[in-house]
Amino acid sequence: FNLKNFLSISKLSSLIMKGDALSKNYKYDFLFVSWADEKDFSSKGEYFDRYYKINSKQKKTLWLLIFMGKNIPKKVDKNILIIHNKKVFFKYDLFFLIKFLLNIIIKNKFGYKNIYHQMSQESCFAMKIDSFMKKILYETKINKLYLPYESQTFQNKIISTSRAHNKKIKIYGYDHMMSALPINNIYKSSSPDFLFVHSDTHKNIYTKFFKWP
Repeated sequence: FNLKNFLSISKLSSLIMKGDALSKNYKYDFLFVSWADEKDFSSKGEYFDRYYKINSKQKKTLWLLIFMGKNIPKKVDKNILIIHNKKVFFKYDLFFLIKFLLNIIIKNKFGYKNIYHQMSQESCFAMKIDSFMKKILYETKINKLYLPYESQTFQNKIISTSRAHNKKIKIYGYDHMMSALPINNIYKSSSPDFLFVHSDTHKNIYTKFFKWP
């Protein structure tokens, strides 16, 4: 499993961020980071978020969407950025894999535990998303960030980077999974400022057992 996870890093070299949202003279107040596939878009290019149940009509809202489908819609709203793997002849880039490995070895000064922890597709994906996020933060003035929260590695990285860039930013998460015991969401430094939950029972679990304020 670990070997497969490590080798799958080589498929992330073609990950790109597509869209004109940053090239236009738009002033965004809100950023939503979410997932999408073909069925989330209308024929006019409008996006409807399955988690927050809102669409992309609000022009002061910027959408950063991780595309999970096969074919990106040809037409999308101007306030949408899409992260996806561009089509390449050979999807396994071993040069990228070696470069990533050398980078984390040097970064962690040959510390075995940290290297082992970061030597995964999840860590590499988080680093790639982080580079896109930094570009967004430097070119906009986002003051509120929303995301369906699962405490994934890339989400924790997005939150940490956003706070480092803007100490006044407010971050809102949404526990959309409704799992009985969401232990991955234990409160930590990279947790959102606010978390939307489905019931008083969930609220009690988070505050009593997961140390949320």
